[in-house]
Amino acid sequence: MLLTAAGECQSTKQGEPLHKLRIGLALALSGGAKFIGDNVQRGAELYLRQYPEFASRIETVTEDVGPSTPQGIGAVRKLIEIDRVGALILTISPVTNAVAPLIDARKIPSLAIVGDDCAKGREYMIKLWMPAGNEARAVRDYLEQKKIKRVAAVTTEQDSMLARTESLKRLLPDGAMVFEQRIMDVSELPVMAARIANLSPQAVAMNFMPGQSAILAKRLRELGYKGQLIGTAILLEPSEMEGASGALDGTVFPDSPLTDEFVRMHRREFGSHPGAGTANGYDAMKLFNQALRQFEGAAAPEELNQALRVKNFSGALGTYSFSREALNSYDLPAVMRSVNQ
Repeated sequence: MLLTAAGECQSTKQGEPLHKLRIGLALALSGGAKFIGDNVQRGAELYLRQYPEFASRIETVTEDVGPSTPQGIGAVRKLIEIDRVGALILTISPVTNAVAPLIDARKIPSLAIVGDDCAKGREYMIKLWMPAGNEARAVRDYLEQKKIKRVAAVTTEQDSMLARTESLKRLLPDGAMVFEQRIMDVSELPVMAARIANLSPQAVAMNFMPGQSAILAKRLRELGYKGQLIGTAILLEPSEMEGASGALDGTVFPDSPLTDEFVRMHRREFGSHPGAGTANGYDAMKLFNQALRQFEGAAAPEELNQALRVKNFSGALGTYSFSREALNSYDLPAVMRSVNQ
């Protein structure tokens, strides 16, 4: 088989498809963000099972970008330089930000399922997650509705989580964020809990990686804190709630609204509610399918890149549009949910 510049295979064997797009899945399949990688992979595979005709037009090559940023960068370079993929689906902000210049230089159309503004100013990268500003506005509106005026924020040192806190801080009135702290290690959380409990804010925004919200919430409740806890879609993961021993009950978080049809389909297939990133993985494959339908043969990188920018796209996450104004992102809405819903 010969590979075109766009990463499609041209076969000389009778009966094989003439053009096949090779899509690299650069997913966190280990490490702290493993749950996102697993969910994105589950959503992508679900779509491919449902649409075998599309599955026959592509190949997928999966690499784990989870253990560390240097290893993740190496995994993406392998997909581009050795596997010669013609498109990418990526997770994990530090890795995605690091490889963005290479993706632009090699003209690899890419969908990034990450929380920060990694696609800002990029030509070949599109963000397929709620813009941080949309998440922050949903939280701000919730705080206003509940008449909450004093907020504490604790954030892990990770690009997506830092972007969420910064977006919220910009939207709140001056002085509303009465405490803001970044942490490098979970050992810092008991001290943070004591300081927050002493200040007694009306709400605590927790922008954390897996496992950290439960630790802070349990310690806050032990100290008698009664205020509102606000988290992220990480709280959709059952393991988060299991480790909290009830301390996270009533916690709210911004999330993308899913279509009822997708939720029912996921429950039929897996017996559970979709986790964070599952619908994004599903919609990423649907976007590639819809883009490829515009071409009879191989699409040039520039053509595929443009075809991935859709207005009024309908998928598992509802109907939404690409927006350069949303920093080269799909302008996914955000709604507030409770862990007890």
